[in-house]
Amino acid sequence: MGRLFRSIRAKVVLVYILLLILVLQFAGAYSVRAIEQFYLENFRTTVRAQTDLLAAHVEPYLAAYAEKGVPADLGGNLPTLVSRFVSVIGSEVQVIDRNGTILAASFDTGNVVGKKNGYLEVYRALLGTPTETVRNDPGTGDRVQVVAVPVKRGDAVLGAVWVKASLEPMYGVLHRINGILATAGVLAVVLAAVLGAALSRTITRPIQDIIRQTDAMAKGDFTRRVRIYSDDEIGQLGRAFNHLTARLQKALADHEEEREKLASVLANMQDGVVAADSRGRVILVNRRAAHMLGRTEDALLGLPLVECLPFPRDRDPEDGVGAGGAWIVEQEEGAHRPRFLRIAITPIRRGTARRGVIAVLSDVTEQETLERERREFVANVSHELRTPLTTLKSYLEVLQEGVMGDPELGPRFLRVAQNETERMIRLVHDLLQLSKIDSKQWRMEKTPTSLSHLLYQVKEHFQFQADARNIALTLSLADPLPPISLDRDKMLQVFDNLLSNALKYTGPGGTVSVSARADGPWVTVTVTDTGIGIPAEDLPRVFERFYRVDKARSRELGGTGLGLSIAREIVRAHGGEIVIDSEVGRGTTVTVRLPLDEEARAADVGTG
Repeated sequence: MGRLFRSIRAKVVLVYILLLILVLQFAGAYSVRAIEQFYLENFRTTVRAQTDLLAAHVEPYLAAYAEKGVPADLGGNLPTLVSRFVSVIGSEVQVIDRNGTILAASFDTGNVVGKKNGYLEVYRALLGTPTETVRNDPGTGDRVQVVAVPVKRGDAVLGAVWVKASLEPMYGVLHRINGILATAGVLAVVLAAVLGAALSRTITRPIQDIIRQTDAMAKGDFTRRVRIYSDDEIGQLGRAFNHLTARLQKALADHEEEREKLASVLANMQDGVVAADSRGRVILVNRRAAHMLGRTEDALLGLPLVECLPFPRDRDPEDGVGAGGAWIVEQEEGAHRPRFLRIAITPIRRGTARRGVIAVLSDVTEQETLERERREFVANVSHELRTPLTTLKSYLEVLQEGVMGDPELGPRFLRVAQNETERMIRLVHDLLQLSKIDSKQWRMEKTPTSLSHLLYQVKEHFQFQADARNIALTLSLADPLPPISLDRDKMLQVFDNLLSNALKYTGPGGTVSVSARADGPWVTVTVTDTGIGIPAEDLPRVFERFYRVDKARSRELGGTGLGLSIAREIVRAHGGEIVIDSEVGRGTTVTVRLPLDEEARAADVGTG
């Protein structure tokens, strides 16, 4: 029942019915009261008029009775006259002389005639005052109207007429009228309930449609619309709701599109993003940040931000998150390969209250590596130049002091100064060449070249050096070896460097072999030696500038530490690759792979 009356429709019908009942109650009470007053007044007037009429008819009789002591002959006796009047007014009637004795009575059984009438109304009438009252009959309990009218001749009171008329017939009529009014009221209430239900339906049906549409919107369905039944305020509400639904649908579509764009940007951006709420708990993390932190996205969500981010040893995590700022931390990504992360934290505030934190993680390994290489490069260049300059300065000072005249030491010191000068020239030449490579200022002048002839030329160049050191130098070529388009001078520099290194680090009695073969769309050239080899931990860095595995021996042999770096850049410029494989004590293998050029192959270049 309580749930029923939570409905607007039920409330409207109930209020409508209660209002109607209240109106009918007041209207009915007023009508019943007015009808009752009307009937009662009419009844009293009628009874009084009939009583007065009866008093006028019995006046001659009472006058004769008062004078002679006997009633006058009026063409019939007094009881007959009384009976006639009773048949007209239907009431109990008594004719009383001036002494209060009942002379005649209706419905007389012989019990009251000749007796005294002791009612108060009779005494007042005998005193000359007409009296009428309404009371309950003690015998029957009915409501009756009692009227006592004096019968006069002149100023003398001859007697009285007493009439008692029952009001029950009149009240019976009133009861029937009340019943008719009650029935009409019930019918009116029922009809009002029906009409109220119909009226409330016109009000509540659009509201129910809006409620259903609201539930559908809460579930994500914005395609439905409220039906418009009228042009009144309810209809205007429905139109406004449909307009709101359309605007909300568009706003949500735009929001979803923006959210997808943001999610796509976060998922594909190179920087990592981690967002935390006002409590410092992670609420958003993109894939890149999870990869940088070495965890899954689900594992990071909900954790405190201070437990997710790496912090420098000199920085308090709580202060770093609270105050914000940026710093760079170093992580070990693999063997001898550190990774540098730049972490920038920005607190989000509203007024003085912190609403959250955004942390942006950037991989600055390349920048940091380049910066370290730059500093190391400057230090290496300075060191490489300082050593020969110091040596040259020392020997020149000695020569200046008089050693120049010594036939043995003078020429020897001059040869040392010359060697150091040539070493500096080679270093500067290599540096200039690397500078041109870095600045993209050098050009490749490729021509169809016989790789076989080029390798024979390199072998012949180093054959004397190999024989002098008792090292076996061999060349094995596939027959026929296709021609290839390359820059002859630059590739000659590459193979010179590889054979020079192989001979430098191979002891007497060792072997250095060069082989070349066609390998599909590639030509593979392999330089293998049985020298001292390269430790595994040094292999990833052998192509770095100024990097030497054995620094002392390299300087002793005149190396600058730039040869392999230049060789790699030249091979890459030809679209190829260079790989080194080595084992300590067993030797080193350097493999150069160059792409075949169809035009060079079609040129039919000979081997000589």
